[in-house]
This record gives sequence, structure tokens and C-alpha cells, in this order.
Amino acid sequence: MKDIRLINAFVRAAAETLEAELQVPVERGALALSGPDDPDSPVTGIVGLTGAMEGAIAIGVERATACAIASALLGEEFAEVTPLVASGISEICNIIAGRAAALLFEIGHRVEISPPIVVTGQEVRLRTVDLPRLVVPFSTDFGRIELKVMAQQRNGH
Repeated sequence: MKDIRLINAFVRAAAETLEAELQVPVERGALALSGPDDPDSPVTGIVGLTGAMEGAIAIGVERATACAIASALLGEEFAEVTPLVASGISEICNIIAGRAAALLFEIGHRVEISPPIVVTGQEVRLRTVDLPRLVVPFSTDFGRIELKVMAQQRNGH
């Protein structure tokens, strides 16, 4: 993604969504690139992108962070990653993707999003064929949340 406006749409969507949904301060860390062999987080929500952009975004967290987020969202305590915890992470990812799609539309890029999925486990690696991975870390009271943007602008868009 060479157009900084595209990157900013995802970063802004994540920051706004995390602050609004979690009701805690969110601090963005330095953007970085990661490779396909870098391990992903033990709990990762993923939403596919099509249209003007192709690829996916992901929200990755540690298990304890996933439980803390779900506890805050659902008002009950979680000590382990249950289907409800996974659902909370997938919903946060879905809201971020929807907000990013709206921001992209405002600058002339129509993007469709897929329903979210969640992957859990140790040593998980998401494979995206030939797509760069932009990693944007966010620090919160619940722990570190990583936004990964694995997408590119389609030709003609």
C-alpha cells in the first residue's frame, strides 16, 4: 500500500474502535512490517477484504488480553478463551474492518468485508501469498493489541 491514506484508514479505524468499545485509553506504537514466518498471536480475529483492496486485516492478542477484552465487553469474568471470548475478538475485528471500509469509501475506495473468523492456538502463522504485512501495535489497560493489515490496492482502483 503506497497510498498513506489507505494505511491511515485502517489505523484510524482501529484506534477509534478500540477506544469506543473498550472504554480505555489506547496508545499506538510504531508501525512495522512482519514476514509470513513471524508467529501470530494466540487469539487472532480475521476479516477478509475485497473490492478496491484485496487481502485481510487481523487483530491479534494474547490469551489473557482476549479474556480481559471479553470480560469488559460482556460484563462477566473469563479466565480462559471460550467461544464467547473468541466471539468478542471477532466482533472487535469486524467493527474495525467496517469502520475502515467506511473511511476508505470517503476517499473513493469501495471495499467489501467478509464475516470475521477467529483462529486460536500456539505457533499460529497466517499465510498471505505475496502480501506485505503492516503491523500496528496498540497498548491498552487490557494488554497489547496488534492490528495486522495484509492487503493491497487492486489495479484500476
